[in-house]
Amino acid sequence: GGEKATDSWIPHGMFGFNDDIGLKFDPERGKKILAETSPLPSVTLMFNSDPVNKKIAEWAVSQWKKYLGIDVALDNQEWKSYLALLRDDPPPLFRLGWGADFPDPDNFMNLFTSYSGNNHTGWKNGRFDELIARGAAEADPKKRQAIYDEAQKLLLEEEAVIIPLFIATQNALVSRKLRPFPLLPMDFVYYKRVQGGLP
Repeated sequence: GGEKATDSWIPHGMFGFNDDIGLKFDPERGKKILAETSPLPSVTLMFNSDPVNKKIAEWAVSQWKKYLGIDVALDNQEWKSYLALLRDDPPPLFRLGWGADFPDPDNFMNLFTSYSGNNHTGWKNGRFDELIARGAAEADPKKRQAIYDEAQKLLLEEEAVIIPLFIATQNALVSRKLRPFPLLPMDFVYYKRVQGGLP
């Protein structure tokens, strides 16, 4: 569908995005780290039942096997059961996505604060909480960018809490008679701004 691969949690095109942040594809480093650790316990990737999620999960498992020699099992559940599991007893490795409620990095970064009801990882970090609070209150764009850069490095590199995979896209077939037809990143259209019409 044209999704864009990413190493960043703040999406491309949104303020706060920094392409230099996030762990890059480096199987040799991965093998070295694994060789220095004790044997891995059995690993299962949990995901909610959906044909697209199944493809993503199967792809991830094949990549771990191909590049790192790790066997990862798959377990899928219906959405309501899956949400209950994440709320009550989150597994070590699971799949989730996020769609922004408003176009600001705080809407993404706030998810992983210790007080967020959407943080199912079990990860808590006081420094991260402090950075996210400062980022939300900072008006200066340069200072704000530096705050989110530090927070993302903590989340994605130093602690490696999550593994961002891709940014979703929206595809639309629009008649040439409808101009302008602004497609917005929040996945909605202001129809009152659209001119023209179909016969």
